[in-house]
Amino acid sequence: MSNRISKRSATSSIRRQALSASIDSLGSLVMPCQRCTDRKLVYKKLLGYDKCGECVHSARPCEEIDYDAERKFSPTVSRSSCQSY
Repeated sequence: MSNRISKRSATSSIRRQALSASIDSLGSLVMPCQRCTDRKLVYKKLLGYDKCGECVHSARPCEEIDYDAERKFSPTVSRSSCQSY
């Protein structure tokens, strides 16, 4: 095994890991993306970047949730429809 040549990490992987570390240390907390919401992860972004630190780290797309659309179509219960017993 000592004669084996070790494979060098791809440049893109090194850049992605460095960006992820920068986002984790310098990023600010904002509303989470779908992946971070599903996994209950901390969601941090840097100004000028489209992806959060977790999505950059895992090389996944960062799909933001449209909270206004969810609020618009979610069923609401009015106080008059609730009956007290």
